[in-house]
Amino acid sequence: MPRRAKWRRDGTSPTPKPLDLRLDGLGRLQVSSGVVNRTAWELRRNAITEAWALGGIHADVIRALKDPKRPGVTVNTFMDARSRGEAGLRHLLETAGAEMLAPLVKDYLKQSKAADVKKMRQRLQRFVQSLGKAPTVADVTSDNVEAFLDRLTDERTAKTTKTPAKGSTINRYRAVIGGLCTWAVKVGRMHSHPIAGKRVEKRAEPHHRLPEMSADEYRDYTNTARKVRPDLLVVLLVLIHTAPDVGEVFEMAARDVDFEKRRVRYDRPKTARYGPLPRFVPMPTLLVDELRAHVAEYGIRGSHKLFGMVKRSDVEWLHDRAAASIRRPELTLKDLRHVAAIAWVTAGVHIRLVQRWLGHRSLSQTMKYTDYEPGAEMAVEMAERAAQTLNQTADVTPLHAARA
Repeated sequence: MPRRAKWRRDGTSPTPKPLDLRLDGLGRLQVSSGVVNRTAWELRRNAITEAWALGGIHADVIRALKDPKRPGVTVNTFMDARSRGEAGLRHLLETAGAEMLAPLVKDYLKQSKAADVKKMRQRLQRFVQSLGKAPTVADVTSDNVEAFLDRLTDERTAKTTKTPAKGSTINRYRAVIGGLCTWAVKVGRMHSHPIAGKRVEKRAEPHHRLPEMSADEYRDYTNTARKVRPDLLVVLLVLIHTAPDVGEVFEMAARDVDFEKRRVRYDRPKTARYGPLPRFVPMPTLLVDELRAHVAEYGIRGSHKLFGMVKRSDVEWLHDRAAASIRRPELTLKDLRHVAAIAWVTAGVHIRLVQRWLGHRSLSQTMKYTDYEPGAEMAVEMAERAAQTLNQTADVTPLHAARA
């Protein structure tokens, strides 16, 4: 026989137990009796009775206590929200029945036609994690988005020095979150847009600069890299002469390099103009020789990663050393893509071909990479070259043939 619980003189039990609470027009509710005395329970009952009598938002919350679709509304959450006033009660109703944020993000990415969904997923997951455990759609507010962007740090230093993110990086996160909210509002899964109407302002970005590299700077840059880490020079040459994203370099396999046709293949689809086909970028003789030596040294073939033995941090460190040697410490690995684009245009490569090699969706995006004005001597040389082409048959591929 279980031991019989001892009852106090006031009729309460020393251990918590559910008590039935009946209110007019509300029905039956079960609340805790309290551990020490009856006072806590009476306070809860009186608060609920008073809220029901006030009506309005208070009565709506009381109804939500009996609604199985709002499991987040309990007596405890009601008491906490009531202590914060009417604003707390409204927030409780908004969050208790709101849709979970993770499935919303998943559905948005599934229907997205963006070129780089992987990067969008990483940024949205980082935002979702910042909202705490099991966030809902109601947690996507202007204040929460603003706080997330203010605390945003560079991903590469998130676990070490926690360097604050630059304005351009913050604006990219803002754009991704804004795209999610725009779609959610459009399909009726979010009531209001937390970013639209300048509720969350854009961050200031540094003045756009074109990181062109002169012949002397290129020579000193590569010589420094060859002296410090000759085994990593080939990675920098791939970035300078084929203009991939930094992440694409470390995804390259041995089969992506065609030494006979002297071109390199990048599988990541980055442009809708030519469909989901890979990009083929030609390689100069210098790069072909360096890659041949690299492949022969490590015996790389087939699907093996071309730079699987290389750490990205080592490449970044080497680049910083080389950039400092030419007094260009602000130069980043990403800027080497701009260096390649400017070098192509300066050499007379057609802008459409540059767009295809860079993998841009629109020509205007390519123009940002090559937005510069040649000097007087270069302009005269270009005019002379244009006059010479009139006496020759131009090698032009129609656009419909280029798409095939």
